[in-house]
Amino acid sequence: SIQKNEAYFLGYLLGDGGYHSMTHKRLARMFVSSTEKYIVEFFKSTFCPDTTILSKVSVNKKRNIVSNKESHVLVFSSKFSEIFKLHGLLSLKTTRTFHNIPKNQFSIFLLGLFDADGNFSWGFRRDRNRLWAQFKITHPNLNMLKKLQVFLSKELGVSTFINPKAGENCYVLQVSSIAEVNKVLSYMYSNLPDVYNITKYNNYLTYIKA
Repeated sequence: SIQKNEAYFLGYLLGDGGYHSMTHKRLARMFVSSTEKYIVEFFKSTFCPDTTILSKVSVNKKRNIVSNKESHVLVFSSKFSEIFKLHGLLSLKTTRTFHNIPKNQFSIFLLGLFDADGNFSWGFRRDRNRLWAQFKITHPNLNMLKKLQVFLSKELGVSTFINPKAGENCYVLQVSSIAEVNKVLSYMYSNLPDVYNITKYNNYLTYIKA
C-alpha cells in the first residue's frame, strides 16, 4: 500500500511529470520539473537521494519567451518505471491517467495533482456582498479528468464540469459552487503530506478566514 508522501508524489507526477520514451539503450523514464525547488528537493531526498537536480531558466523557443523563474528538474531512473506504470503515469501527458490509488490516500493524491496543475481563486462580489470561489484542474487528458469527475461525484457528492481550454490543447475541470469548492478543499487539506505547495495552502488559509 502506498504511503501519504508517495500518494502526493504520484499526484504531482500526473500533473508536472515529464516522459522520456524508450530508446534502444534505455527503458522509458519519468522526470519531474517545477519552479518550486523545495518540492523537487523533497522528492529527491525521499525517493532518490543520489540523483542530481538540474536547474535552468526555461526558454520557449517557439514563442521566444524566457521564464523569469528557474525550473528544477529531477529525472527518475528506470527502476521506478514499473511503479509509475502500475499507477497509469508512465506515458506522455496526453494519455497519462491514474490507477490503483487507495481510497484512504486519494485526498493526498489529489493535492499533489492540484499543486502541479490546479488553481483555486476567490474574491468578493461587491454588488451582492458575498464570496465567490473557483477550483480548477487543467490537464490534456480528457479521459483522466472524466475519471476524476466520477470520483468526486461518487465519493464527495461534488458536481464538476469539464470544458476545453480556449486556445490550448487541454481541458479544465471546474467546481464553482461555494459549498462544493469548500468540500473539495477541506477534503484535500484534511491530511497533509510532509511537502505541499505553501503558497496555495496559505491562499486556502486566508480564504477560510474570509
